[in-house]
Amino acid sequence: MMNLTNIVLNTTDKRKLSNYISEIFDKPIVILNNQYSINMDGLKFIFKQVEGVIDQSDFEHTQLEFSVDSLEALEDLLKKVQFYHYRLNAGEKTERDFEIPDIHGDCDIHYFEVADTDNRKWKFSTQIQAN
Repeated sequence: MMNLTNIVLNTTDKRKLSNYISEIFDKPIVILNNQYSINMDGLKFIFKQVEGVIDQSDFEHTQLEFSVDSLEALEDLLKKVQFYHYRLNAGEKTERDFEIPDIHGDCDIHYFEVADTDNRKWKFSTQIQAN
């Protein structure tokens, strides 16, 4: 048996990215020996600081996808993301505006997508159960 245990996310600012993920998932950041990580129910996100100039298009080729149990859970998560993006856009000067996402879908699946502080794509979805 094999289990995925860690996902290492290269980033130009591990503090900013870990704060972003912590806010969205409502999970605490663990800082140990200057390593930032977030435990997501057995899967650990590790934020690796990459020094120097990084081609942002490298991050654009990464997409992480998550599913949630219900449309209500998806809507709750969307509200957290929208609120945090409003705060980011209204707060300190950022290199770009953070898009305020909305739910898309059809009769089978609903989803929304966001780009994190490094422009990495995250997709959250739920299957719609027919009555």
